[in-house]
Amino acid sequence: MPALMDEISGIEDQIQAARTLLYGDNIKSKLDIGAPPTPSGRMGWISYEQKHSTSNITDTHRSSFAIAKEEFKPILKALNDLAVNEVMALEKKLEDADAPYTPGRAIRMMKGY
Repeated sequence: MPALMDEISGIEDQIQAARTLLYGDNIKSKLDIGAPPTPSGRMGWISYEQKHSTSNITDTHRSSFAIAKEEFKPILKALNDLAVNEVMALEKKLEDADAPYTPGRAIRMMKGY
């Protein structure tokens, strides 16, 4: 089981890395350390500025949206690859080890039924 725990920890680390790319480093933010804008931050800023505006979307907003879209693509690909490859393989290993049920994981029917 230690090998499975290491694998789970590795997957959690990859999810955290993707979360940091999408939302930024929470610790740096709390310490007021400057960081480049994130896709989420860009979209949030556009939404905030346009919420009560009666003007059209600005060229800056269009540019920021395009940048956020391009920055998001590799994050989405990494998460998709993680889900399809590593998480599915881990679930199979957990099933084979008769691990107890975890939320969100399909239950294998009893053998012989």
